[in-house]
This record gives sequence, structure tokens and C-alpha cells, in this order.
Amino acid sequence: MRKIIISTICLLTGFSPAYASGLTATQNVQKEVVIQNEDGSTEVKYVEANKIAPGEKVLYSLNIANDGTEPATDLVLVMPVPQEVKFIEGSANKLGSRVSFSVDDGETFYERDQLVLKTMDGSEKPANSDDITHVKWEIDSPVEAGTTDTLSFKGLLK
Repeated sequence: MRKIIISTICLLTGFSPAYASGLTATQNVQKEVVIQNEDGSTEVKYVEANKIAPGEKVLYSLNIANDGTEPATDLVLVMPVPQEVKFIEGSANKLGSRVSFSVDDGETFYERDQLVLKTMDGSEKPANSDDITHVKWEIDSPVEAGTTDTLSFKGLLK
């Protein structure tokens, strides 16, 4: 078994493909819009993120396709959180994966409740969602040949 690490660069708009051992990962950035239905109910939809204003929610997703002939195992995928985006708590969960976070530009990763930020005096304080710079998923189950999967997180444009 080989550990496959895919790291992507998040932009406010556009795609960023990454390739590894028959695996293709394509980034998608969408804006969240809330639609008011005639009956008064609301629903959330995601549209192309052509223009994003401060305070709007953005969905960053990484679509993974295994175009190879063997299952892809031991996958580790990392997506940066752009500086102009505040990570939305709880939005990076995915069944069958361990999610961890970084506050030091991807140097170290910890579970959310263990994430701390070093202060100027050398002490530590709990990190808040503004401090998160990267999200990492370690996928427990293989991505079978010929299948796809998606990872995502949400952010708020500052």
C-alpha cells in the first residue's frame, strides 16, 4: 500500500486539478444562495462563484475520481482555506475520514478540539475559525476503481 497525498490550492473561483496514481482531483468553488419559495419555505442552492461579496458563504469542494484499475488507498487530501475566507465550523466532516486542521499554513494538523494558536508571549490559546489555514482529510476506506467521491468545506468571505 502506498500513501497518496493530494494537496490543492484554493482560489476564490476556478479549478485546480491534481493527479496521483490514476486519481484525479478537481476543485470546485460555489457560492451559497438561499431561495425563498412561493410557499414561504427556503432552500439552499449552490451556484458558480463568479462574484462573491463579503459576508457570503462559499463551498469549496474537491471531486475525486479513480480512473485507475486498482482501488486508491491511504488517501490524504489537504485544502488550504484562503486568507480572505473564514472557515465555517463543522462544515468539513465526511463519513469514513478523519478530519484535522492547521493554523500554521499546513505544517502541523490537529483535531479541531486540540487546535491551539501560539500567542506572542509563547502561551497557547484555543484557535478560532479565523485561524484555520488548512483542512486535511485522511480517508479510511478505499476509493474503488471507476468511482468518485467528494470532500468539501464551507467558508464565509471576510
